[in-house]
Amino acid sequence: MPVGTFFTIRLFGKKVKWSRLILSLVGVLIAIPLSTLLLELVNHKGGHDYIHSIKSGFLMPLWCFSIGILFIGKKETKNKQLDTFDLV
Repeated sequence: MPVGTFFTIRLFGKKVKWSRLILSLVGVLIAIPLSTLLLELVNHKGGHDYIHSIKSGFLMPLWCFSIGILFIGKKETKNKQLDTFDLV
């Protein structure tokens, strides 16, 4: 998912650093054991494995956050002078 998102963003002309891609990939990989750990901590009735982390929804916010890392960056601002309007 992060690799496809990375190249799609670059296809549309936005510059994304390779370090953000690596950070996003690590986030996706860490999300799986973290979500199963969270299921175990809240004592989920269905169990605490990978399938139940998807079904219960614990995994999806972590994956969305990891994908969102690719979109974080500096905002490009240009110094623009504001036009002044004479209100008469």
